[in-house]
Amino acid sequence: MTGVGDPAAPPFRRLVGQVVAVGDLDAAVADFQRCGFTLSDRSARPEWEIDTATFGFRDGCYLELVTSTGRSHEIGRTVGSFLDRRGEGLYMTTIEVPDVADVFDALGGLDGGIVAAEPAAAPPDRGIPCDLLWIRPSRFAGAFVQLLSYRDGPFVEDAVTPGMRGLFNQAIAVSDIERAVADVERLGQRVSDRSSRADWGLDTATFHLGPESSIEFVAPRDRGRPTGGAVGAFLDRTGGGHYMTVFEVDDVEDLYRSYQASGVRTLGPPTRTPPESPWPPADQFWIHPAVTHGAFIEFLTLV
Repeated sequence: MTGVGDPAAPPFRRLVGQVVAVGDLDAAVADFQRCGFTLSDRSARPEWEIDTATFGFRDGCYLELVTSTGRSHEIGRTVGSFLDRRGEGLYMTTIEVPDVADVFDALGGLDGGIVAAEPAAAPPDRGIPCDLLWIRPSRFAGAFVQLLSYRDGPFVEDAVTPGMRGLFNQAIAVSDIERAVADVERLGQRVSDRSSRADWGLDTATFHLGPESSIEFVAPRDRGRPTGGAVGAFLDRTGGGHYMTVFEVDDVEDLYRSYQASGVRTLGPPTRTPPESPWPPADQFWIHPAVTHGAFIEFLTLV
């Protein structure tokens, strides 16, 4: 197995997809469309016993809703079990890599205990030639992560959401941040920033995936702070894992005003990121998870 810093270890290129597990796909599609997301595709995937709806963005990233249609296949069974156990919400993050076969070999294949199965081709029904590999949640700080490599270069949906640039960050709630960092560093990635955000009551560790996106671990440092308390409550309820997805948009103020006009529930108006943030200054606001079927989503515009 290749180790940290080994030049043969394939790098994570960027966040490319975020999957939300939902119970009623039709209702979820309607709610996300009410939030301004443009539907790119609806697909039944009977070979995996799931149905999906995809919202594409202009940089080739996507948000996908998924529901289980059966329990015979492992994928349908896994989605259904997640819904039974945790309810609707953020389910899986997809990270683009140059070649999943190289990653599989670099991580020791099935004998390495890190991947959940051998690489597999995506279902052919949508015509996106790519290959997939799944990392065990126990080896990625409790988060379910799928690696993807395109065969013919990045894919962009025909219909994309106006004003939405793409995925900016995926926050993963952890109780032991040092162990979480070590888990990902074993995959050949190095932590980019290690910070304490006193105003939010959080300890954080950030992995920048190229210039476009990042993964951030968050652990409660002070539960007396609203954000530290919210992350702590999430850990108490779920044990950790996918906590929040951040999308970069062209104009966060304009998006917030449109939500106010249409009655979409948010957690307040845009605010400036704290000075200890590992990113450039940005304005941000959060949509209420009740609107997005348990998915905690932040919108952000760099300033």
